[in-house]
Amino acid sequence: MRRAADPLEQQLLNLVRVAVARAASLVHDAAAKSAAPLKRQPQTPPRALAITVALGLSGGRDSMALLDLLARLAATRGTGVRRVVAIHVHHGLSRNADAWLAHCEAECARMGVPLVARRVEVKRRGRGIEAAARDVRYAALADAARNAGVRVVLTAHHRDDRLETFLLQWMRGAGPDGLAAFPAARAFGSDLQLLRPLVDVARSDIERYVQLRALGYVDDDSNDDVALLRNAVRRDVLPRLDALRPGFRAAAARSVDLVAEAAEAMRSMAATDYAACAADAPEGMLRLDRLSALPAARQTGALRAW
Repeated sequence: MRRAADPLEQQLLNLVRVAVARAASLVHDAAAKSAAPLKRQPQTPPRALAITVALGLSGGRDSMALLDLLARLAATRGTGVRRVVAIHVHHGLSRNADAWLAHCEAECARMGVPLVARRVEVKRRGRGIEAAARDVRYAALADAARNAGVRVVLTAHHRDDRLETFLLQWMRGAGPDGLAAFPAARAFGSDLQLLRPLVDVARSDIERYVQLRALGYVDDDSNDDVALLRNAVRRDVLPRLDALRPGFRAAAARSVDLVAEAAEAMRSMAATDYAACAADAPEGMLRLDRLSALPAARQTGALRAW
């Protein structure tokens, strides 16, 4: 007997479909502007747009769930997903790295998704290993996407990842941009978009989706190392907060959204102030009379934008 579809499946499929549809519209608009036709051409309705997307695939539970969702959308007409390209970054930091790559290769072959593997070398250069690995990973994702002719890259970050990042940034004394953690969508370099369609989805829901779909995945052994601050927050801090305030994660996620909105408003104001201070000034310089007329906090924003 065929298993009845769980409402969670349709919910997650819709989240990803809507995120890709928005990205497709942005890609279409950017292409139309760059073409600069002499006569106005009829615009393709957003629902008719379909694009190829790239996915950062680690082989873990979260990225395997997103791979499955994208593969299902690509197999269905009218979803906006024409094709999926998976990108696996092989850091070589774990003795299991080759096995993770083999898992990704097997699962992509099973789903009919092409896989691009990139081997990278992580150099700390005075930074923590997590930050160094993250930087080289994102650089490899962007480069592989460009080489594949893809302009939209997706990652499987979820709500709990975002809360962890918020707490880490708070402990580091970050400002609004850092406390906003990572947005659902942002520019990725000058020519790419980075989407995180599951950013409002709880880890527990992703785990349930993986069970429903009987998806295979790998576990990163470094996730058990509480010497890494993120793991300590995940294993010790968040469960304690859950015990103190059941259901706090949804409320905290709303706070992060509000911080992100405030950070975006501040960036917009800073850009406006910078433009006003730079107008009529020599190239690369600011008009100090205009800068000094701004409130102190806005002077700081304008200088950062400069």
